[in-house]
Amino acid sequence: MRVKMLWLGLICFVITMMAFKPANALQYRTCLNPEKEAACLIAFRKIQTLINPITKERFYHDDAHISNGKLLMPPVFYIATPDLDGDQSPEIIVQIVEYKNEFQGYYCIGNNQCPHFIIQDRTLPEQNRTIKTMKAIGPIYSSGVAISTDERVDNFLSLRAYRDPFWKSFDVYQYDRQSDSYFNMTAGP
Repeated sequence: MRVKMLWLGLICFVITMMAFKPANALQYRTCLNPEKEAACLIAFRKIQTLINPITKERFYHDDAHISNGKLLMPPVFYIATPDLDGDQSPEIIVQIVEYKNEFQGYYCIGNNQCPHFIIQDRTLPEQNRTIKTMKAIGPIYSSGVAISTDERVDNFLSLRAYRDPFWKSFDVYQYDRQSDSYFNMTAGP
């Protein structure tokens, strides 16, 4: 009887584990100097063309990093390079961080909710690759972004955006081809 109960418990455990689809963690790298790695350089050049919703100025044009078109101090940010759309060309997920006390409130909101952007190469075969042909999707404000499951919508993988630094609660983001952006499934497109 005891062996039968253990066997039944093991079968239930295996079935439960097969039904559970955990998020796929991404391998983030720290970009300390954008000039050292191509993906960091692309991320830095694209991000600095975007408007920071908090300061209403372009990212990193804050007189600490860039002033009068001159790079004074390279910013610190994180990148991951998954292939989100299955085209064999990885996207760049950029997490902007407030890495010094003097930058508190410049980029992030609330409890460690920092902007994440997805940079995708949209260069056509007859075009030269430039920062202008790179599309930035976002921002998604979260503590971290991971691949949600292996599910694809419009050929893009779904993402989990974690609401807390312990990665306990999250929202699922899916790509929408019409708006050409990721949207929070709990909020709708």
